[in-house]
Amino acid sequence: MRKGSVAAFLANAKVLADASATAEARLEAERDITEAMPALCAAGLFEVLQPRDETVRAFVEALKPSHSE
Repeated sequence: MRKGSVAAFLANAKVLADASATAEARLEAERDITEAMPALCAAGLFEVLQPRDETVRAFVEALKPSHSE
């Protein structure tokens, strides 16, 4: 995993949590998070952390590999 992956995830999560974010910004954040999820999950990020924001949490949960098990 690249060093900036977690920082990028946090920045994108803030966009998803921001109700005033534009639709374009939200789509870009969703795309970036989706692309980063395999590395973030492999690193175990979501085994120790859970997003507080309900929108971000639901988005992450839907993408996690264990969600389909």
